[in-house]
Amino acid sequence: MADKIVEDEVSPLLFHSSSIPKKIYNRTPFQRKTAVWIILFAVGFERLAFYSLGGNLVLFLTSDTIQWTPAHGVTGSLYFFGASYISALIFSWISDAKLGRAKTILLGNRNK
Repeated sequence: MADKIVEDEVSPLLFHSSSIPKKIYNRTPFQRKTAVWIILFAVGFERLAFYSLGGNLVLFLTSDTIQWTPAHGVTGSLYFFGASYISALIFSWISDAKLGRAKTILLGNRNK
């Protein structure tokens, strides 16, 4: 079974490997380093936005609008963090094990 998974992961989705043209890797070292830094900054900003949202959630829940106690506001924020991390694990398992790569891509790119 493990051999089948590895074989599926390296095989292309729609084409046979003989019909895929070979891609020449011609990036300069500067372009590679720039790409790495851009990816690191994007991930860092995404994490900054996520944790800022969690902090603002505590402030919102304890504001005059909602009027939760500070302990309940922090608990609500922790539930948000927990639901975010658990849902990422659950939906990644569904997309990898149940749907497969092609169906996951198709469902993710649907227009609403």
